[in-house]
Amino acid sequence: MKKYTMACIATLLFAVSTISIHSQAEPTELEILDLSCQNASVDFLENLNISHSTTGLRLSGCQIDNEGLKVLIKVLVDRDKERQREVALKGNSTIQPIKILELDQNLFTEIPESIGDLIQLEELALWRNPLKSFPESILNLSRLKTLSLSSIALESIPESIVKLDQLTELDLSFNRFETIPESICKMTQLVILRFFGNRLKSIPESIGNLVHLEGLILTNNQLKNLPSSIGRCARLEYLDISNNRLESLPEEIGNLVQLVELYLYSNLLRKLPVSIGKLAQLKVLHLLSNYLEGLPTSIGNLSRLERLVLGC
Repeated sequence: MKKYTMACIATLLFAVSTISIHSQAEPTELEILDLSCQNASVDFLENLNISHSTTGLRLSGCQIDNEGLKVLIKVLVDRDKERQREVALKGNSTIQPIKILELDQNLFTEIPESIGDLIQLEELALWRNPLKSFPESILNLSRLKTLSLSSIALESIPESIVKLDQLTELDLSFNRFETIPESICKMTQLVILRFFGNRLKSIPESIGNLVHLEGLILTNNQLKNLPSSIGRCARLEYLDISNNRLESLPEEIGNLVQLVELYLYSNLLRKLPVSIGKLAQLKVLHLLSNYLEGLPTSIGNLSRLERLVLGC
């Protein structure tokens, strides 16, 4: 089964003390530096000694506040400026750019504008921080591919998010959205979109513009129906609409011929469209806790089906 998670990376986890972080010696060469759950004071952050080979930094649950975040971003920006100077002088640099930055579960309420100077950043995790609004300072990160903004009480998102035209994975789970914003539906390069645990009552017809979408997670919302335009998302492989209030599915769902996994449990479905028999690649169909009066005979066409879950 294909997993839709943060980008898979080779990660080396290690225990590190405050003494080793403050050391002037060159740290062990690491691709990912994981300092999660440290008490990252301003002094701690000012003295971070990051290996030249490091491309990813994890500081999850480190109690970083606004002042600490400014210090951290300055350390990273200064490191990148040193890299750029080496490139200008020698044509190359031993310092690798930071491409992955995970800052979830901290204490900051805003993102400094200077984060836009981390021009090589490709993955950014900001989930479960007490941000007051969408951090527009991240819109300068033109190479960003993965962005997690879950669990920060967002109700809206600016039209300008379309500036992130390299973004392929967006997680807006556990926020307060009542519909998927039109601005998101203009981001036609998206491959994975998560809206788990919001307050979605409707999906705009423009969802059909997301023609490169492979994974769509709409679990735990208040949806009663899907627009027929969902059928234009023909590259979908994984669709989860469980724990909603769906009463029916559009016939156009049969156009999702690449679909491998379909989760529809805990809805109000009484029947399935005949077109479901066109989902020739389907391996998992989860229908538990619905009000189905039967299944269409076309379901017999699902020759690759490995798991069919029924029941109350």
